[in-house]
Amino acid sequence: MESSFNHSTRGSVLDVFEPGSKFILTIATTALAVLSYVIGVGIYRIYFSPIAKFPGPKLAALTGLYEAYFDLIPKGGGQFPFAIKRMHEKYGPIVRINPDELHIDDPDFYDTLYPTSKPYDKLQRLENRFGIPGATFSTARHDVHKMRRAAISPFFAKSKVREQAGDIQALMDTISRRLETEYAGTGRVLNLHDVWRCFAADNIMDLVFGSPLDLHLSPDFRAPFTGAITRVTNWSHVTRYLPILGAVTDGLPYWLAKRLFPPFAPIIAYREASIA
Repeated sequence: MESSFNHSTRGSVLDVFEPGSKFILTIATTALAVLSYVIGVGIYRIYFSPIAKFPGPKLAALTGLYEAYFDLIPKGGGQFPFAIKRMHEKYGPIVRINPDELHIDDPDFYDTLYPTSKPYDKLQRLENRFGIPGATFSTARHDVHKMRRAAISPFFAKSKVREQAGDIQALMDTISRRLETEYAGTGRVLNLHDVWRCFAADNIMDLVFGSPLDLHLSPDFRAPFTGAITRVTNWSHVTRYLPILGAVTDGLPYWLAKRLFPPFAPIIAYREASIA
């Protein structure tokens, strides 16, 4: 009799949550678990983290969305370095800029922070900033970075720089002649940022790939290729926080990538031609 009563009671209780109420209960339980986790993480970051004692905005200590906001929203993004400067003006030479990082504004502390005898690893999440985690400058682990850096170190040797000196000077002479013949005394306005981007890109493409693109011959030095580099750099702010987007765009066929992302087309076309 008691067993029958208990069984019927349990059945009636379950009936209350069927069919739709069970789903609502599951959602509510999941939401409560997520909320509890978020609150727990927030309390840990603000009060118990190893860097909790350092000054800085509480919102920055609580969530990486503070950094993401300045990287993505104001003035088209890329404003977090300026936000850090304002933090130092308010809080002092050491500030907490996000849940995991401190920023130190003290040149005398540089050798202490970056001693050659005590290497450090980067944060793992920084590997995806430019969507190329296998690149040397994206490598998080110091031992792997050291190995990759050794492969490109010859490019920065003094002897290699001297070898390139003639080509660099010839490129600068060509640019100087353009400035004298096309702009001097004409009143035309020239954005020197465009000039230096062409100069740098042509030098690098020649040094690394042996195939200069002659970007410095572009009208008004406005080369689509350097413009695409700027847009890719801006895109890196997005892929840092949403690395899946970088993986998806990098995995697209070239013809589709050029259709979906026209501003990136010059770089995609060069990459396609290099592989072919």
